[in-house]
Amino acid sequence: MLSSLEYEPALQALFFSSRYLFLRQAFGHSVITEALDPGQAHLFDAELLPQNGTRSVSSIPLI
Repeated sequence: MLSSLEYEPALQALFFSSRYLFLRQAFGHSVITEALDPGQAHLFDAELLPQNGTRSVSSIPLI
């Protein structure tokens, strides 16, 4: 499953969409497409978003 993530520094926000096109239309530039394991929950630290961008801090299995 591919998911699209976009970190916008000006808004200090991480945006997620299952469709690349939605983020592309919203932000008007290339966004990062990450392959995410559908059996995992990905955790992000809001304070680390400026440094980490779309890189998750950790992930845990979904049961």
